[in-house]
Amino acid sequence: MWKKRSIKTEHSYRGYSVIQQGVAMKGTLTADGPLYIDGHIEGDLMTTEDVVIGPNGRLKGTLRAGSLRLAGVFQGDAYVKGRVHLSHTAQLIGTLQYGALAMEEGAVLEGTVRRMLEEKENDRSTAETFKEPVPERIERTERLKERIRPQGEREKVQAEKTP
Repeated sequence: MWKKRSIKTEHSYRGYSVIQQGVAMKGTLTADGPLYIDGHIEGDLMTTEDVVIGPNGRLKGTLRAGSLRLAGVFQGDAYVKGRVHLSHTAQLIGTLQYGALAMEEGAVLEGTVRRMLEEKENDRSTAETFKEPVPERIERTERLKERIRPQGEREKVQAEKTP
């Protein structure tokens, strides 16, 4: 009578809001809980919870989530604070910023990939970079240039500097 599905949506993802196969949406979607997507969404999706894009799911736009499990297709910008898991059927095309990344063999990942640093790490590195005064940074850069210059050019520069 009813065909048995190989992927269990409602049963394996209890507590998730489900966008089933055959459902298409456009616009901005904001959720307070986890989402399972097996349909098509074009637009922005924002949640602090888990987002699962099933094998038939497609999302085109911007995604902000707590974690992401991708088995379908995502195109756009993804900002995921937690873990991103790309299954062997996943296709992610665009920009990905993540906290942790796991990727199965066969997954497609094209675009810019960047690990999110914790705020404390970002603050510390930025503060250390700009703590040094500008003239000292310029002088340090000149010393580094001098080190990497070929030997023949170094001798010419030294000859020009000495009277």
